Amino acid sequence: MKFSLSFVLVGLFLAFILHSIWNLIGIFRVPSCVKGDTCYISLLNSNPNLDLFVFISDNSRSRNFELVLNIDKFDYNNKLEKEIQLELSKTTRNNGSLFIHTVIIPSNSRNKHLTLNELMNLPDASYLKYSLTKYAVPASASFNLLKEEAKRQTVKPTTHLRTKFSIIMCTDKFEISASNIPMEIIRFLRINHKKQFFPIIQPDMMQMRLRDLEEITMDKKNTKFLFTYTPVSVGKIRFVAQIDATLHQFVALGFTEKDLDEVKGVFADTNLYLLCATVLIGSIHLLLDFLSFKNDVKFWKTQTSMAGLSTSSVLWRAFSQTVIFLYLLDEGTSLLVLVPSGVATIIEVNYSFILH
Repeated sequence: MKFSLSFVLVGLFLAFILHSIWNLIGIFRVPSCVKGDTCYISLLNSNPNLDLFVFISDNSRSRNFELVLNIDKFDYNNKLEKEIQLELSKTTRNNGSLFIHTVIIPSNSRNKHLTLNELMNLPDASYLKYSLTKYAVPASASFNLLKEEAKRQTVKPTTHLRTKFSIIMCTDKFEISASNIPMEIIRFLRINHKKQFFPIIQPDMMQMRLRDLEEITMDKKNTKFLFTYTPVSVGKIRFVAQIDATLHQFVALGFTEKDLDEVKGVFADTNLYLLCATVLIGSIHLLLDFLSFKNDVKFWKTQTSMAGLSTSSVLWRAFSQTVIFLYLLDEGTSLLVLVPSGVATIIEVNYSFILH
């Protein structure tokens, strides 16, 4: 049986996809402790009571912290949503920034009397700091549809508030070997003298989308945002960390924030089985696109004349493909759609000119 190069490449591609899916499934496996190795135990294994503190500061170096949320002995095994009211300072309204500080700590009656610096410096505290604002071009100034020319304008980015801020915490109860700590979470682990590691908390990048940004103007003195806490498995923590690292690599490849936001939409609130199906179907679609381009190139290379072909149909196909590509380009469509359309356009236009 003779194997063509295309058959071998397709086989290798499918093997790579299946291997990737297997690795994806492996991310969601709970780590275990290897006998004879040093093992670390989750602090949550003993079912401790935990207190939640949320502070706001108007810039990263400010020592003026405002306590906006405090829940004693909060139920960390269930999802929590709280709408928080904010009074915006003049500094923030004048294109400044806001930072949110989250502290989760074992319950103690003295905790509520401590400042943020005292809380975060306690030996058993889990602490997370993140920007509650983002600089972005105002939606109202991106396009001026009231004038005759609806062209994108050059506008200075302004401060926007994240009206939804989400954090996730690993609530799995497990033990892990010192030699088998997943690389995605090793930088988040804090271990005490009892060989216990503290709860891992991270921002949920998948839930913070561009559509949730709200512009802050000088006239806006009060606003609100939704604080969301979600308990997750260690696999979800690892998965979010990997997606976050991948999105940063996409930026270096030229993807826009809109493209990255669309990628987030694919992975947000997706379970493992649906995610694997999405990866498999998307990969097969990409493979079929490649094979289609290959067959088009092979077909046109064998044509030395227009015999048996309709000139008007060929030209019309090239023209329509060009119009579709320019429309997608003008609409700012994701590169995941734009690139295949561009390749198809180049093939159609190139061989239309060659044959004529």
